[in-house]
Amino acid sequence: MPSVLASGAAELLRRVGAGTLAFVRRLGYSARFSLAVVVQTPEAFRRLPLTLREIYFAGVLSLIIILVSGMFIGMVLALQGYDVLNRYGADESLGILVALSLVRELGPVVAGLLFASRAGSAITAEIGFMKSTEQLSAMEMMAVDPMARVVAPRFWGGVISMPLLAALFSMLGIYGAYLVGVKLIGIDAGAFWGNMQAAVDFRTDVVNGIIKSVVFGIAVSMIAVFEGFDAKPTAEGVSSATTRTVVASSLVILALDFVLTVFMFRGEGGGAGGPGGPRRPPAAREPAAATGDHCMSRATLDLWVGIFVTIGLGAVVFLALKVGNLTSFNTAPGYRVEARFDNIGGLKLRAPVKAAGVAVGRVEAIRLDPATYQAVVTIRIEHGFEFTADTIASILTSGLLGEVYIGLDVGGDTQLIADGGRIGKTQSAVVLEKLIGQFLFDKAAEPAK
Repeated sequence: MPSVLASGAAELLRRVGAGTLAFVRRLGYSARFSLAVVVQTPEAFRRLPLTLREIYFAGVLSLIIILVSGMFIGMVLALQGYDVLNRYGADESLGILVALSLVRELGPVVAGLLFASRAGSAITAEIGFMKSTEQLSAMEMMAVDPMARVVAPRFWGGVISMPLLAALFSMLGIYGAYLVGVKLIGIDAGAFWGNMQAAVDFRTDVVNGIIKSVVFGIAVSMIAVFEGFDAKPTAEGVSSATTRTVVASSLVILALDFVLTVFMFRGEGGGAGGPGGPRRPPAAREPAAATGDHCMSRATLDLWVGIFVTIGLGAVVFLALKVGNLTSFNTAPGYRVEARFDNIGGLKLRAPVKAAGVAVGRVEAIRLDPATYQAVVTIRIEHGFEFTADTIASILTSGLLGEVYIGLDVGGDTQLIADGGRIGKTQSAVVLEKLIGQFLFDKAAEPAK
């Protein structure tokens, strides 16, 4: 009996050791593979037609699933978000909920998962097929480097396509939410866009979302080309490699999303030869030639890639200007006034300034006066709106959990506030914790009956 247990334990240790060694070898091979891709990067851009063709395969052919998915996810977010926000009287904050969800998380993550499923799996299957039919070996015998001709263009085609697809996903999602929230439910369009622009910051939200999509594109593209090259040269091996690409890419995207979010928002098979392989035989990979289902002229290919890049960059501009309100930085005409508060609560930069519920300006700057320990808020009021010297500035909240903004109540004075003036009468934010503490203190101070 002891001998049986000892042999079983020895077999278990042997399997664990063999698996560990295999994992380490594969890890080292993947590191060498990644280094080879980086080394061949100049060659990929020197052969620009090949890279443009891969942008077409990875980006343009993924547009339908990205656009349709983004639209419906935005619609669902609007329906679900309105149902929750309406319970607390904060339905006008629907634009904030949808924009931050899409720009920060859902846009890059879901677009990355869809990109891995459609483009990543196709890249792996094609490279694996080329390996199983020995076309990679034929290229090496013809003194053609498979890395420079096949792997590097595919890798960079995926890296370039992914951020554009993520931006388009977010843009269509926001538009879908606009259709449901404004057109179907009836939320005020000005409140939808205004609250969104006040809450979404270009640097911390839009740019960080773009960074995530770039990192996801690098990870998915690298996994796809590596699994295709490392696949066993059989039908079953190619199938397994394709499955590994989708599974590994999905897990890596989710893990990287967590790591990047922590950093962004805290405090704020082959041999020693070159890896790779073309999707079609070498003769069909020449820039002016194509075969099969993707047969098209060079001019048509350039046209589709140009359209894809244009609308992708247009989506980035939309997120920057319409969602992130980038145009509000020192470009909006108006005049500045200051107001001092003992407590500003959750007031943020670019929060709206309203009079009678109508937005008349934005919060431009917030600082602490070291002498009085008061918050000094600089307000930019649009030209065409004039307020009297006895105007009262109050920090208010839309509903129970809505946006925080400054409300202006006009007095009866005839003198107007000039540019660079100061609002003397203010009302600080109501802090719920202080109200509860005061209530409990008053209750405790009451004499016992």
